[in-house]
Amino acid sequence: MEIIGISDREESKIQEVLKSVVPILLHNYAKNVFKQIYCYLKDNLEENDFRALLQTIAIGENEIEKIAFMIALPSCKVEREYAYNILSDFPLLRNRIFVLRTEIFEKKSKFIKKLNNYKQRLEWHIQRIYRVRNSIIHSGESSERIRDLVEHLHAYIDEIIFEIIERMIQEDSLVSIENVLVYNKVYIDNLIADFNCESDFTESDVARLFE
Repeated sequence: MEIIGISDREESKIQEVLKSVVPILLHNYAKNVFKQIYCYLKDNLEENDFRALLQTIAIGENEIEKIAFMIALPSCKVEREYAYNILSDFPLLRNRIFVLRTEIFEKKSKFIKKLNNYKQRLEWHIQRIYRVRNSIIHSGESSERIRDLVEHLHAYIDEIIFEIIERMIQEDSLVSIENVLVYNKVYIDNLIADFNCESDFTESDVARLFE
């Protein structure tokens, strides 16, 4: 993360890293949530039930977007009720969708509140990784949670690298790592500013989460 995130060193290493990489992780938050629900549905439902659910959702460019629209759009109430009905044998998954709908994606302001909470957790966790690393380097001390921390670090690095590669090889390539970092920061700043209201999600709002 230091190789990717540190440039002019006007700030401390950790602050430079947080400023550079956290926006990427925030950018992918909603996409990862929707992808997770999609995978849970696909893995647990019978194939015909899963396909029937997707067929009830008329909007979305791909299957994951269809699940996103089903969860976030107020106009998809019938589709959500259909999902709840076919998930009668999967109460945890049904409740997960219900919680996402009512506590995160019911209003744009709720989503931003969740995103800000996630940002705080990310910053705390990356700082914790730094403290453990420094303890190992300077005093040889280890941590009981080092395995978990390393696994999280790997997950963060994978997500950051995949984002950089994807943005640089797409048709309208961002060309450089620096451009990718700037793009994600601007995206998150604009998203927080635009979504900081009590409005419902629209189709364009949900599509924007996949940009």
